[in-house]
Amino acid sequence: GRGGDRATVTDAAVVLGWLSAGRPLASGVTLEADRAAAAVQRVADEAGLTRERCAEGIVEVATAAMVRALRRVSVERGIDPRRLTLVAFGGAGPLFACRMAAALGSARALIPPHAGVLSALGLAAAPAKIEALGSVHRAASTLDAADFAAVVRGLEARVLGELPAAALTCHADCRYPGQGYELAVEAENPARAADAFHTTHAERFGHADETRDVEIVNVRVTGVVRGTALSLSERTAGPSPAAAERYDADALPAGAVLAGPCTIDAGDCTVRVEDGWTASVHPTGALVLERD
Repeated sequence: GRGGDRATVTDAAVVLGWLSAGRPLASGVTLEADRAAAAVQRVADEAGLTRERCAEGIVEVATAAMVRALRRVSVERGIDPRRLTLVAFGGAGPLFACRMAAALGSARALIPPHAGVLSALGLAAAPAKIEALGSVHRAASTLDAADFAAVVRGLEARVLGELPAAALTCHADCRYPGQGYELAVEAENPARAADAFHTTHAERFGHADETRDVEIVNVRVTGVVRGTALSLSERTAGPSPAAAERYDADALPAGAVLAGPCTIDAGDCTVRVEDGWTASVHPTGALVLERD
């Protein structure tokens, strides 16, 4: 009801019954089933399809686009998604978990607790981190320890100025003269950095030349403050509810097993369990989707 009239993936999900117009989405956003149906019907008329088949086609196109993106970060990097569990999150991601997993050849998908706000929870729990870098470009043998310490103190002051309670670590980006890449090693002083570089180079590449000088390219000081620890309330175990087309996620006990096709409404996302899949409720509230 905000002025748009072109069909969207959300409209298709409403037509298919995946999203309920009677259940507000995040921030109180409500769906209007009649307008969603009308938008999809206009596309269906142009394509010569029924409204339901058109909605299914919209979903198929959207799924294909998402699967293509997943292939770029898995198959095209030499990772076989068939051996992996697909993690779906966000408000709408769990709607497509079964379809995307099936397209990738995976038989398992995981919907984490509070999937709709998973990114926000991750940000809240993640450590705060700041890094300050200083360029040196000096051979370790010619770099005075006092000068090195002065560079480090300056970088530490910069980090602590932005993150006062941070725990500090210092690393140096080192290389043999003429190399086009560096290795980061812990750096207490120039001599220790050079020794650490020889050792790390041997571990990484199988060889090192301790007769060669080591060039310190950059010095990095990193400050980290630990994030907030999060705890999840554990669900009470109970029997599986009677078979239904739609379930309330908050009412599902741990250990419940739901057979698809069905839809599970959570406060921050909607989960679609396709035909041939089952959803098991983990004690944390996570949903484990598995293909039969």
